Amino acid sequence: MQRVLPDSNVLLPVGLQNLFMRAQDAGFFHIVWSDELRDEYSRKLAEWPRVTPHHAHVLTERFMSRALGGRIDPSTYTWRIEGLSGRDPGDFAIAAAASVGADILVTHNIRDFLGVVHPRCSVIDPDSFFTALAREFPLEFVGIILQTSTSLREPRTSHEILEQLRTSGLRQFHQVLEPYLAG
Repeated sequence: MQRVLPDSNVLLPVGLQNLFMRAQDAGFFHIVWSDELRDEYSRKLAEWPRVTPHHAHVLTERFMSRALGGRIDPSTYTWRIEGLSGRDPGDFAIAAAASVGADILVTHNIRDFLGVVHPRCSVIDPDSFFTALAREFPLEFVGIILQTSTSLREPRTSHEILEQLRTSGLRQFHQVLEPYLAG
């Protein structure tokens, strides 16, 4: 099973986080996480309107506890951080963790990780990541979209869920699945 480390920038808005979790639950991959990812995600979540720091902490811990791949032990990667260089030193810990504990790092900031992550770990944007899966398993992803639409506190149509993902940057993913939802 592939181990996927989602950067915090692909876990917000929550619709993307939901897609990661539902795709993991469907057996497409296992999510892994690092302490640095947990802390950064919690900080970013607390910046959202109506999310208190306590609520952000609770939501973060809930997400991390559902990550089937589990936590990447810092002792396996902290030694790598010191030797890294690149555009954003804040990303070094996540790059080091991905290098030892993930097969794929999913991020919007691909350039920040090029040449920083070990070559055995692919770095890919979320649209390309989910589009590749949806092309291979379109009906399964239609099922994920339908399941999402009916499980929210305020139910939405499958078209609304897919449109929300498109506006979150999953444009190709939207194009692949839209014909399956037409009609």
